[in-house]
Amino acid sequence: MDHLTWYPQSSIPPVQVPYVCGNEPTCKKDQFLDFATLQGWELKQSDSLAQLATRSQAWLFFGLLAVIGIPAQNCRASRASATFENVVNASILPSVLRSIVEGDDENNVALIVDVMTALARAEELMRAEVIPLIKEFEEGETLNLWSSQPYAILFSIEILIDTIVFVLGDEADSRRVSLFAQGMEGIEQSLLHVGKCRSLAHRLDNLRSSEFYVLLSFPSGDIRSDHSKCNHTSCCCFDVDQTSYRTRHVEDCVMAKRFRLMKRSL
Repeated sequence: MDHLTWYPQSSIPPVQVPYVCGNEPTCKKDQFLDFATLQGWELKQSDSLAQLATRSQAWLFFGLLAVIGIPAQNCRASRASATFENVVNASILPSVLRSIVEGDDENNVALIVDVMTALARAEELMRAEVIPLIKEFEEGETLNLWSSQPYAILFSIEILIDTIVFVLGDEADSRRVSLFAQGMEGIEQSLLHVGKCRSLAHRLDNLRSSEFYVLLSFPSGDIRSDHSKCNHTSCCCFDVDQTSYRTRHVEDCVMAKRFRLMKRSL
C-alpha cells in the first residue's frame, strides 16, 4: 500500500504488508484464471487465516500485478523487522497504470481487456470465498491491520483491486463499495486502534477502500474520547448515528440557546 498517501504527521505508522510467499510460486500473467488448479488447491480449502493470506497473495495480489506487467520480484523489499524479513512495496504501481492509460496501440487495448477480466475474477473470489473465510476466522479474535499480518495482506489485495479499478475502470466501477469496510470486525478494530469510532466503517459507506485506508492516518478529532463502547452504527461519545448525524455539541448549542431565551423571558 506504499502507493497511497499516509498523513506525514500521523502518530500511527503506515501498515506494513509482509511478503509471505517465500519460495512458493507466485501467479504469472497467463496463469491468473487457473492458478489455483495448477497448484492443486482452492482458496476455500484454507485452514487458517495465515494460509488464506499466503495463497491469496501468491494468486490474487501478485497475479493482478503480473497481468499489468509488474513481476513479483519488483515489489519485494527488504526491511528490518522483528517478525518478518521482506515486505511488499507497490510504489511502482501508479506509474505503470499511467503508462497503460496513456497508451493507444492495439496491444494496450488488449492488455486493458485482460486486466478487466482478471479484476472481475479477483472481485468474485474476494466476495464469494475470501471475505466469508475472513469473517469465519476472525470470530473471537481481536484483529487489526497493525496486529495481524494476514489481515494486512488480505486488505492489501482489496486496496490493489480498488486502485486498478479506479484508474482503468469506468466511472461507475471507480466508486465500487469496499468489501472490507462493511461488517468486518478487523476494520472496526483498526479504527479503534487509531483512536477513531468503529461506526465510521458504516457511516462512511461511500468511501473507496483506498480512501478509507488514507482516513486511518488522519488525526482523531478528540483524543480524550473512548470509542470502545460505541456500536457498529452509532457513536456514543458524540451521539452520532447513521440516520440523523446529530452530534452532542450541536444538541448542546441548541440547549444553550434555549436556556438564554428562557432567562430573557423571566
